[in-house]
This record gives sequence, structure tokens and C-alpha cells, in this order.
Amino acid sequence: MSSTVELEAANIIAPVLNGAGRRALNRIAAIATSTSSARTDLSTLISDVGDGHYLTLMADGGDIYIAFNNADAGSIDETATGAGATVPWKLEDSVPQHFRIVENFYWAIHKAASGAPKLRVYLSSCGSQQEVL
Repeated sequence: MSSTVELEAANIIAPVLNGAGRRALNRIAAIATSTSSARTDLSTLISDVGDGHYLTLMADGGDIYIAFNNADAGSIDETATGAGATVPWKLEDSVPQHFRIVENFYWAIHKAASGAPKLRVYLSSCGSQQEVL
């Protein structure tokens, strides 16, 4: 593991308000979900989402199934079994989880278990040479 990855993993930053600071970046997003599989390009919502950075994700209002792709393609199915292309990961309601974005996998494929919870996302790390604010 590289020292940059270790640095970012050991220095998770707080959710900084969008537009705050010298760089006026977007760091937080709330994505509407439904019980249909949908895709969201996180690079259009979160500034500096670049390869290797960590995102903190949390389901808000119900469980959400999720997977990442490097293109606007694919769907997920929470009933899928085995290791097929539609098998998702489960985000439990109100439990934050940290994920490292690699190789331009900016497309979040998401689906609510029920209802319409929000998928909350924030950029929770930056490289040693990047300004946070």
C-alpha cells in the first residue's frame, strides 16, 4: 500500500460545507433513491473525487444497495446471488461506510430496499499535496 493511500485512510476529514473555503468545492451530496436501480456520476456532484480518495457513504431513511462502475452502465438486483454483475453491496440505514475510489469508478449504481431514502456522500480524504479548503 502506498504512503498516499495510508495517509488518506488515516486522515479522514470532516464533511466540509459545500462552497466553503478558498477553493469553494462541492464535497457533500444527497442523492435521491428509489426501488428502481439507477446510476449517478459522482464526479459531477463531488469536486476532486479523483482516484484513490475516500468517500463516506450513508443511507438516510432506509437501507440502500450500491455498486460502483467506471461507465454509465449496469444495474443491480438485491435478490441476485453468486458473483454476477448485478450483485450489490448493502448500506444499512444510518451506518456510515468509507470507500476508496479507484480507476475512475465514479458511477454509483443505487437502489433503495424500500421507500425513497437519500444516499448521503461526502469526500472524506484528500492527497498530501491537495488543499482541503
